[in-house]
Amino acid sequence: AKVVDMEITTWNYKHDEDEVRHIGPIAEDFREAFELGENNTTIAAMDKDGVALASIQALHKELRQKEARIDQLENRLQAMEQVLQSLTGEDRN
Repeated sequence: AKVVDMEITTWNYKHDEDEVRHIGPIAEDFREAFELGENNTTIAAMDKDGVALASIQALHKELRQKEARIDQLENRLQAMEQVLQSLTGEDRN
């Protein structure tokens, strides 16, 4: 949720040419959200990677839960369709 709520922006450093762009969160926001790193002016690559991996794991867990719920609902629908078919004698496929 913290990653979803975090603003992602683009910028270029003062020493970069105008066409060189970077993308990511603001260091101060990252520090406030995750309380990681040495300060609120930089984001360590390891911390960004860790947050990204934790987010991927959380999304995977949520996806598996939703897949299980869809399977339950599909099974329930199939059972209800069989009952309906037995009551009406109609094949709904």
